[in-house]
Amino acid sequence: MKLSNRQIGAVGVARVAGALLRNGYSVLAPIEDYAGYDLVAEKYGKFHRIQVKTSEKQDPQRNRYGFVTSAGASNKSIYNKSMVDYIVCWAMDA
Repeated sequence: MKLSNRQIGAVGVARVAGALLRNGYSVLAPIEDYAGYDLVAEKYGKFHRIQVKTSEKQDPQRNRYGFVTSAGASNKSIYNKSMVDYIVCWAMDA
């Protein structure tokens, strides 16, 4: 079954959250979808806004992935430091 883009994104966010938790971070997620970031990671009192970009393998012959690092589904804008602290790219089969 082919996953939708939204489902692929949700898998990536969950995997990144799990990796952060395993490394001792507290992980928070915004209730609404307009925050501009997917997660907030906290450790030692420092908070980091994280945007997760997830991709399935685009070219299995070459082991390449394609990531779109712009913000918004229809009105594409470029992320900047006022929006997020980190952009994490997660490969689906990793």
